[in-house]
Amino acid sequence: MAITERNRRAHILLVPLSAIGHFQPILHILYHLVDERYNDVVVTVMGNKQRVADVAKLQKRGDFAGLDLRLEEVFGEIPSFPDPCFPQRANAISEAMERDFEPIKRRLIRDRHAFEAPTSIIGDMLFDWLADLAAELKISWFPLYSSGPSFATSVIELPNLISGGLTPGNPEKVNAGIPLSGLSFGRVRDMTGEIFEYSEYFALHFENMKRSTALLMNTAEELDEHAGSVRALRSRLQQMAIAERFQAPRVLSIGPMIRMPGFTSKHEPIEKFAVDASTPCLQWLDKQAKSSVLYICFGSHANITPESMLELAHGLESSGVPFLWVLRVKHPHTVTSVLPPEFEARMHASGQGYIEKGWAPQWQILRHPSTGGFLSHCGWNSTMEGICAGVPFITWPLNADQPLNARFVTDGVKVGIPVSLKDTEEDYIVVSRDEVERAIRQLMFEEKRHELWNNVQRLRKRTTESVSEGHSSYETLHSFLREITAASPQLR
Repeated sequence: MAITERNRRAHILLVPLSAIGHFQPILHILYHLVDERYNDVVVTVMGNKQRVADVAKLQKRGDFAGLDLRLEEVFGEIPSFPDPCFPQRANAISEAMERDFEPIKRRLIRDRHAFEAPTSIIGDMLFDWLADLAAELKISWFPLYSSGPSFATSVIELPNLISGGLTPGNPEKVNAGIPLSGLSFGRVRDMTGEIFEYSEYFALHFENMKRSTALLMNTAEELDEHAGSVRALRSRLQQMAIAERFQAPRVLSIGPMIRMPGFTSKHEPIEKFAVDASTPCLQWLDKQAKSSVLYICFGSHANITPESMLELAHGLESSGVPFLWVLRVKHPHTVTSVLPPEFEARMHASGQGYIEKGWAPQWQILRHPSTGGFLSHCGWNSTMEGICAGVPFITWPLNADQPLNARFVTDGVKVGIPVSLKDTEEDYIVVSRDEVERAIRQLMFEEKRHELWNNVQRLRKRTTESVSEGHSSYETLHSFLREITAASPQLR
């Protein structure tokens, strides 16, 4: 029997970046593809050694039963940069990954008429060079944005930001609001500095973005409505498409894609990831009063400076608030060297604080009844997890899209307060112990707490509903999955 398009199965390439915040949304989609509605497809995950091994381990224990899942190691490690407090450069990461992928690209183009050639690609938002491969193969390409939608809106508005002098380097505008739809909740100094520093790269990123079939956003319409970033992105793409005569990509809100009960696929056995209740930090939380503990975590990679760690410790101790601090330090520093003398011993003796050195089960902590606040760097995953757990924030962003995410938390949806009230470019970097204590007391004790608590509970309810059957993110996600798992374009 001759091989024809009519008896081909869909073949989806998943191409994630290895950084955990970028990888988790891809894994989320993979679990949804296990659904019996989509089993008659081929899925190939192309990642680095660590992420391929992670998926292989899950596959071995039976998580993807029924799915024709294939794994291919493609990428080396992400390039490292000397200062851990600044973001790894997006253009350098993208270029290194593109070089690694080049042999795969040549092979896929050579074999584009093969029986099981790819029919669509879902790739990390930084891998916009996948647009060229998709064009060569004449298939759909879907960039997945693991950042908040305001980042994509910033990229599309980059020419207007530059022409209007709305850049963090402009002292006359740095504290001004951003007079652009979808970004109006923010201030100029909140903008991601990299999009200006590497404006040519991000201009190319946007040109490639326009070639996609749809942009996949890790958010919900209900979560974004106060900022309007998704609506603004759709509107600008449609305006440009008319003026420049191209097919505008759709903008699909398919999140929150986070590993938390209520937000995972029914095929993801999240109970296997549950942490034993005897885990020391959870045992400590069990002994605390309801909603009394401040949880502190600055994410998996970046961290505040040792000087700021010292100020944070003093502010915590002075506040008297119980806290659980996930404290990671890098050589040559040690926990002892960055904290006040005998601080850890005093916190242990008094029972005021618990310091977790290394990994901590974040979603279990956020959902614990004793947790009453979240001091966060406001990476997008942490931002969504805090909101979906119904916990108000103290925001302490460090770099990349975090300042704009933090402004979304404090001024957009009004579920948090900033750690500092200073109107300078440095207000998120050097924070005094007095400012730390003020923010903690305001969040945990003062009248403002009631407003923040009520706001975050309303947003948690609406966001939780969005991923349930019949609601926005659920319906958008499954409509998208039906589209990419159809046998072939000719059969649709």
